[in-house]
Amino acid sequence: GGGGGAPGEALHAVYPVDTLANDQWGAALNAHHTHFIAVDSGWERTAESTHAPWGHELPLRAALEMDLASRVHVPIVQLVVQGGPGTVQFVLDAMRVGTPIVAVVESGGAARALYVAIELEDDASAMAVFAGGGNTRTIQEQLAAIRELDRAQGRTLLHFFNAPLPEDAAAKGMSSGASSADASDPLSSFLLKAIVSR
Repeated sequence: GGGGGAPGEALHAVYPVDTLANDQWGAALNAHHTHFIAVDSGWERTAESTHAPWGHELPLRAALEMDLASRVHVPIVQLVVQGGPGTVQFVLDAMRVGTPIVAVVESGGAARALYVAIELEDDASAMAVFAGGGNTRTIQEQLAAIRELDRAQGRTLLHFFNAPLPEDAAAKGMSSGASSADASDPLSSFLLKAIVSR
């Protein structure tokens, strides 16, 4: 357990990992991680609650990552592999602080939805990825905000790996853009290109 201490003193706590099931109330800590930062949203579970408010930590996380990267002069890029509704919010928060994003389209989930919404401008198909999950209106607003930020930043923040797929591009009459790469481009070099494009 943890304990109180003097201001500025490190507090240590011991938590069991992988002993609780992940559900709408929370997620177990990952045993493969060495450090955690807990963010208190002030939320308390009541009899009327149906789930915990996921994602309240995302704006702080994006700002903290960018601040730490600038302090140690290390470039940062966010890699999106699959993901759910919360990932869309995370991408938006990261873009707001100037973090480049690389979405691995063929991993599915939010990565694919971002590609479909931003590159193909097909919001209905993008939303189908989240059928039954998340607040539809909120996700639509987030995708619209991501699209607007992407355009305002001259398409330098959001990049898609393994895209556009030939049939998708042909269907929309699109050619390969600066923000996309095909499967022949190794992911490591594509991540580097995303960093230096800023």
